[in-house]
Amino acid sequence: MICHELNICDYLKSTHAKLHELAITFAYLFIRHHYKSAYIVFQQIKEFNEKLLNLISILYFNAQINRPQTFKNYLYSQTFEQKELYIAIFDIHSMKEINKFYAPKIADKVIELVEETLKSVYLENQGCMVYTRGTGGDFYILFENCSLETIRGIEEHFDEILKERRAVSPMLPEFLVKKAFLRLHEPPIFEKDEIAVMFSYLKESLRGEKKRRYMTDTGEQEKMREWISNHYAYMHMLKKALDEGEIEIFLQPVSYMERIDKIYAFEVLVRIEEKGRYIPAGAFIDLIIRMKMISQLDHLVLQRILHYRKEIHHITGKLFINVSASTLQDEGYIDKLIDAIRGPMFGTEIIVELTEQELLENLGRIIQLHRDYGLIFAIDDFGTGYSSLQTVIKLAEEGAVRYLKLDGSLTKSFENSESTQRIIRIVSKMSRSLGLETIVEFVETENQHYELLSYDIDYAQGYYIGRPGNIADLTRGFEERGLPNRDML
Repeated sequence: MICHELNICDYLKSTHAKLHELAITFAYLFIRHHYKSAYIVFQQIKEFNEKLLNLISILYFNAQINRPQTFKNYLYSQTFEQKELYIAIFDIHSMKEINKFYAPKIADKVIELVEETLKSVYLENQGCMVYTRGTGGDFYILFENCSLETIRGIEEHFDEILKERRAVSPMLPEFLVKKAFLRLHEPPIFEKDEIAVMFSYLKESLRGEKKRRYMTDTGEQEKMREWISNHYAYMHMLKKALDEGEIEIFLQPVSYMERIDKIYAFEVLVRIEEKGRYIPAGAFIDLIIRMKMISQLDHLVLQRILHYRKEIHHITGKLFINVSASTLQDEGYIDKLIDAIRGPMFGTEIIVELTEQELLENLGRIIQLHRDYGLIFAIDDFGTGYSSLQTVIKLAEEGAVRYLKLDGSLTKSFENSESTQRIIRIVSKMSRSLGLETIVEFVETENQHYELLSYDIDYAQGYYIGRPGNIADLTRGFEERGLPNRDML
């Protein structure tokens, strides 16, 4: 596996062979009492042994610092061998929920438990499997010259060991490891650097209620090829849209809870147009992040805001924008944002939205940006248990955070969940005590709005309040209604 990474197997083998040859020569000379000649050969042995050990150390170091890439390179090389190959993904399906409702240390312990279990299984089956950790709670596995029956046995053994270890770790939350297996009948059709996309397909195949899936016939690999082709076409479309600046911004209203006909602010939502329809950000934002183009998207959104500055001034005096954690570290973006706030966007307040996770990971940066430039932040998706209350209090006292946006999952479940109702009331009271304002998201029905009126929430957002609209439609709506007051829709 390591050799395939650096293409020096031949050099490793030749050095090792030379060492054996010298050792045989040394033994021959020493037995026959040719000590002087034996000593000279012994010095050569030491030299080649040192070369071999140094080479192995370098190879091991390079493999360890980039294990996923080493694994992918090895997998790619093996697909051209005449072997029976299966690839598999073990996905901790509950990781998203664990990250939301428990501390990051708990999530790390869950991953560690699964990895230790997988390692135990691997140590018993080194002759037919290799694995590496993927992204988040994923693990990628390659089975070589393993029968399907053997692989099923390995999977069952993994489940047994994990169950035993889970039993002695009662403090860990419940979690589910989903598994998908695919037999490779022929080499893949893409480059080795792109081989991770096969595991993305395996993860996608587990959507829904599927806990495990075995894909063994030739048609399954053809389905994967088609999915990958569409996947790359979609990635190409997204990259082209961003490279050419072909994005659009929509605005969704945030109303006063007590008067939903009165608009308090708008949130900027990004859209990409494809075949005459606008694709919402939820359909592509995760892929944009994996493509490492999120900062490019944030820059484009700011450009579109400036492009529509006159219309926005007419529509609202307050604007919420989502900015990624990586873009917060981009001094070039911050300079453009501050120039916009103090220049062409002056008169329309801009509030930066961050998720709870981004808040914790960028605490120092947030405080710095508030102190240096007066930036105001909103905590998005609040109430799912990720944030430290102490962190929220610190940012509230600093004046850096002014708004808490309650996670939409709370809105969806609160009507039938007493625990969710308690959470909303607690967040509302806490916000009042800290001088923060609250916004509840995903208000989609009249009944939801009616029920939420008793929770002392400041503002509401969702389809019941108003759907996202493009700038032209919103401007036309204002003009048709003859509303000079931009706080009224």
